[in-house]
Amino acid sequence: MQLSASAKSALINLTCLIAGGVLSDVIAQLLTPKKCNLGCLIVLHTLTFPDQAALDAFKETWGKLADECFKNVPDCLSCELSDSTTSNLTCIVFERFKRSGHFQNKHDLLAVLGVERESSGIKYSQESYEESDLGFMERW
Repeated sequence: MQLSASAKSALINLTCLIAGGVLSDVIAQLLTPKKCNLGCLIVLHTLTFPDQAALDAFKETWGKLADECFKNVPDCLSCELSDSTTSNLTCIVFERFKRSGHFQNKHDLLAVLGVERESSGIKYSQESYEESDLGFMERW
């Protein structure tokens, strides 16, 4: 069956319209902020170290703990260390947990890592938060 030039043109236009509509739906979905709706627990640890060697040693130990946490704690959704932009001896550890699982209460990150706070000279504080589901956690 041979299509006329105008029929071919109409078919191409229809295909583009359908594909464009599907593509625009996919793009709109990707640009829509994702909501958590899990009532997650956020634990924010702030650590300031006496010197660079202590910070480096902590990062090495903590990195192994983060790997273990990823493998063995399915209710831990995020576990990330971030360096301060204002103090090169300060970092934060951001943890995000499903409400149903591990670490429902405060936990001392230094104790979990086996670091003696008094003798290490590390200044440590911790805050816990519950997600409000206002805003978004990530963008693709």
